[in-house]
Amino acid sequence: MISRQPSGVYAMAVPADDWPENRQTCVDVLCGYLRMPYEPDPGGEAALADRAAYRANREVRHTIIRLIGAHLREGALASWQGLNLDLTGVAFDGGDFRGAEFTGGEVRFDKAQFTAGQLGFRDTRFIGGLVSFRDAEFTGGTVDFRQVAVWKNAPEFDWDSTPPPGVSLPVQPVTRPPDGASAAAGTSTPTGS
Repeated sequence: MISRQPSGVYAMAVPADDWPENRQTCVDVLCGYLRMPYEPDPGGEAALADRAAYRANREVRHTIIRLIGAHLREGALASWQGLNLDLTGVAFDGGDFRGAEFTGGEVRFDKAQFTAGQLGFRDTRFIGGLVSFRDAEFTGGTVDFRQVAVWKNAPEFDWDSTPPPGVSLPVQPVTRPPDGASAAAGTSTPTGS
């Protein structure tokens, strides 16, 4: 299992990069850590040991999210695009999927809890696979899709038409090709049921 140190996260990412036939298994372990219970910030009045434990756990979690995002970007030395990412029930208090490419596989944010901070998707390309936010709870923080690059295969949401507070969707989805090429308007709209 991953230690409460960021070095433990990198120790799991290396075999994921170097062992293609078991890459999914290594990524599953990283996602499994994120699914573990996560207590909110105990606040400034909490005991020093409690604050230190919270900060250490938060740093490990944010390191995992950064590593996943980095491996989903074009040009990653070892791509995790197309792998399944089970982030079901994960408590997010920030993170960055900037520039990620969702090209295949299943990425599940189902029942995730967005409680603080910002989870950003700037320049992200939703072009294949399934990305689902079904039954996610948006109780604080923000989830920002306003500046996605491609919204061809929009994530699935389960609200009727208006997103909950804290969720920003593209007003008019735009497909922005990489390398400064001209942009063309996209046609997909957010999926709801």
